[in-house]
Amino acid sequence: MLAHEIGHILNGDGQLFSLAAELSQMVGHVAAATIVNVLSGRAGIRAGRTSALQTVVLVVLAPLLSAMLQHGLSRTREYDADRLAACLMGQPFSLVDALKKLNLQFELGRRVPPFSSGSVGMLMRSHPDAAERINRLMQWSRDRRQA
Repeated sequence: MLAHEIGHILNGDGQLFSLAAELSQMVGHVAAATIVNVLSGRAGIRAGRTSALQTVVLVVLAPLLSAMLQHGLSRTREYDADRLAACLMGQPFSLVDALKKLNLQFELGRRVPPFSSGSVGMLMRSHPDAAERINRLMQWSRDRRQA
């Protein structure tokens, strides 16, 4: 798992995640400011400058979409860090074993994933499903042997 974390460092994920978090936070601040303006009567909804639908989209959907995009970026970068870790080690099997152990902990109920594995729940997870990560690592290993 250390090689995986080194993969994040080599890929520059810390900076990328910081930027994504800042953008998401900015969206949240705009939504919060909009709520304050609506509650104080300064939003201009009554004057026709902003429709109620636009306000709902801004306040509810924008932060939700921002969070989903941020988590999607995180899941993608996890796959990249896995692949780089496998390259650093020359094989994926140590990482696959670690992922299997983590997955077993989830299955035994010792640790509950924060969101379900359903399609909607997966959108809000920062890490992809361990089984999918394992499949991709094993495919990478097969492709590498054939090359």
